[in-house]
Amino acid sequence: MVAPLLPAPVMVPVMVWQVRHNYHPDCEAAVNSQIQVQLHASYVYVSLAFFCHRPQVALEHFGNFFLRLSHEWRDRAEKLMELQNHRGGHIRLHDVEQPQRNAWHSGLQAMECAFHLEKSLNRGLLELHHLAAERGDPHLCQFLQRHYLHQQVLIIRELAGYLTNLRRIQALEDPMAEILFDRLTLGRSYKDD
Repeated sequence: MVAPLLPAPVMVPVMVWQVRHNYHPDCEAAVNSQIQVQLHASYVYVSLAFFCHRPQVALEHFGNFFLRLSHEWRDRAEKLMELQNHRGGHIRLHDVEQPQRNAWHSGLQAMECAFHLEKSLNRGLLELHHLAAERGDPHLCQFLQRHYLHQQVLIIRELAGYLTNLRRIQALEDPMAEILFDRLTLGRSYKDD
């Protein structure tokens, strides 16, 4: 006996809900918010970099360091956008808020700004990770751990070390100390910039 032939499956367009498999709307919204925060961080670092590159400031390696961080945060925002597309979410970009300030009194003050910015970014990433865990999204948790959280520990530690050394050499009282730090510490650390 021959089995009856089944009709060919009907090809239907993939619906959004099929692509969004196990991607909670709260996670999608939080990822969009984090993208916005990271683009803002990139913008702040550009401001810090070009403040340091001003002729009257002349902290070339401070500027290069901040410019590298700007590029890293822009790249990290793009990585989250790729994740959003891959998971079936919609990217919702808004205007990037301008930095609250565009000038600092010293390289030390600029480095303190960067330190506080990184701590704030880390808090946001930890909150996103916590939300993903609450909503049962192991993929997003693993993605954040692999691409963001460990790197945040490293950059915060690096900035804390720089701040300690700048304070130790009394960079606020002696501008020459800041210039030496720029050339001898940052200049050696980032020769490829």
